[in-house]
Amino acid sequence: WDKKMEKIRKIFRVCDFIDVSLQIPYGLTLLKNIIHLLRHNLQIHNICFVTPPLNTKLSEDFFGALEKNRSINSLAIESSSLGDVEAKCLAQVVKKNASISKLFLYNNLIGGEGCVALCESLLTNTSITELDLGGNMIDSVGAKGLEALISKNKTIQRLDLKGNPFGPFGGQALAQGLRVNYTLQSLNMYDIKLGKAGGIAIGNIIGSCCNLDSLDLGDNGIGDESIQVLCKNLTFAVCLKELNLKDNKIGPEGGKYIGEMLRHNTYLEHLNLCGNKLGKLGGTAIAKGLIENRALKELELCNNDIKEEAGGDLGGSLTINQSLIYLGLGKNNISDGGVRFGPALECNNSLERLNLGENMLTKEAGVRIIEALSSNTKLKYLDLRSNRFPAGILPPLLKALEVNKHLEHLIFDSNGLTMEDAKSICLAIKDNQTIKQISVHAHYGETSFGMGGCGETEDTRVIW
Repeated sequence: WDKKMEKIRKIFRVCDFIDVSLQIPYGLTLLKNIIHLLRHNLQIHNICFVTPPLNTKLSEDFFGALEKNRSINSLAIESSSLGDVEAKCLAQVVKKNASISKLFLYNNLIGGEGCVALCESLLTNTSITELDLGGNMIDSVGAKGLEALISKNKTIQRLDLKGNPFGPFGGQALAQGLRVNYTLQSLNMYDIKLGKAGGIAIGNIIGSCCNLDSLDLGDNGIGDESIQVLCKNLTFAVCLKELNLKDNKIGPEGGKYIGEMLRHNTYLEHLNLCGNKLGKLGGTAIAKGLIENRALKELELCNNDIKEEAGGDLGGSLTINQSLIYLGLGKNNISDGGVRFGPALECNNSLERLNLGENMLTKEAGVRIIEALSSNTKLKYLDLRSNRFPAGILPPLLKALEVNKHLEHLIFDSNGLTMEDAKSICLAIKDNQTIKQISVHAHYGETSFGMGGCGETEDTRVIW
């Protein structure tokens, strides 16, 4: 080990990046040497640690070395069981070391006290632009510290708080800080237990966040009432381009508010509504909003129980909407409604990716969509997996693949195709230089027949 360590020292003396997972039994020995190098190597700019719990002596030495090193600009200490005590030590490092611009502390054990200490040290910090506190144990107490930080710090542009148990009161505190923040550009609040009260608080101030371009509110159970407030104020969020609202218990009423918002919003480009309960009414309302919307580029609606009529309405909206690039509608039981995607794909000039997987599409719907590929010149990715098409779907598919020169990826798993069908597909695309992959597993995720080996062509682009 001593000989190995000497070789490592020689490398570390000249390196400018360290990414180490320090595992027992040699992890602590290695850490001691890294501490030594931190005191002497002025070329290390980026450090990423995954360490076992630090004892008191090592903790003092480690943070002491970090405090004095002036070359590090990116520091990541992740999944390392850092608690409030270590967070307070790190707070002193941040307070005195002005070279660190990115600090990642994901998946530790930092609670309210540790968070408050870090926030207090960052109040006057002018170097850190990116802070990740995700996956810790920060509660409403820590949220008060973050409220002060967010309202006063003028440097942090990206803040990640996902997976902390802030709760509704914590969400309200964060909202108060955001009300007067003009610096944040990206904020991740995924799964921080906002609930309705926290969601309403964030909704009320979203229009004040004049520089925020990305907001993740996923998996917070905020519900329809919060969505109503949020949609009302999104009109004033002129910089917001990306919004994640997945898994938020949004029902048909919430879908109506979102549809109305889309009619007037000219800024939002990416919207994720996956895993809600929009249903038929919500889906139809969003379809109507898409007809008038000219800004949205990506819309994810998978697993929303939209069903036939609303699914058809969304397909029909694509005949008018010429700005959407991606539409995700997987797991929505669209069935006969899929027929309307055929005419839409024949005239749409913007859509590049479409997910209609696991929708129980009828044969008529499948054939209509596949036939549209013969004239469509924009679509690059099409997911039709697990629709259980009956016999007769292969001939139109082969014909479309022979003609289409724009499609790059086709996911057609779990649709009853056999190995012989896969060989026929290989022959159909033998002169097609655009296709990158066609997946026709008998069951999605299984590769019992392997890859390639497609008769005479041996076309490895076709996977069965």
